[in-house]
Amino acid sequence: PVLTVRGEEPLKAFPGFESILVPMDYSAHSEMALSYAKEIGAAEDAKLHLLHVIETGVHPDFYRLLFGSDLYASVQRVQGFDEAEFKKEALAQLRTRLERAPGPEVEAELHAELGHPAQTIVDYGEGLNADLVVVASHGRTGSKRALLGSVAEGIVQRAKSPVLIVKPFGKSLLPELTKIR
Repeated sequence: PVLTVRGEEPLKAFPGFESILVPMDYSAHSEMALSYAKEIGAAEDAKLHLLHVIETGVHPDFYRLLFGSDLYASVQRVQGFDEAEFKKEALAQLRTRLERAPGPEVEAELHAELGHPAQTIVDYGEGLNADLVVVASHGRTGSKRALLGSVAEGIVQRAKSPVLIVKPFGKSLLPELTKIR
């Protein structure tokens, strides 16, 4: 895992964590990140906030700038998108993953939001006043990364809080995760 801390403010004594944001995309990698977050949450007596972002639209961002969010709302209605149903299913999926992820039981809230993943995660973390974001890296390189982008990288570039990136390869600091790989 790699911890990134923004250098805009001097780093004082380590304050500990009270609120930890854990973005989840239902992959094995994000479940691994959740296990790390559970361990940190238990050690720090912190509350976890699991977040799944339901990616909106396939339209370039500049359409949103030109037409506002009304374009997204009308496209979603035409395509039969039911936001409430998507969020309900997302919360059920998060609950399942929280229960089955290795690690201690910790207090957690589940959240589902619409948006573009990296920016929505950063905005949500700031709204929660999250002390830490624990996110999985999928380990993509080369053209896959260029084509698909990197949510983890987008979070690191934008987040004001520290970001712990859990890699899908290499050594694990958690013994029970070594068995999963």
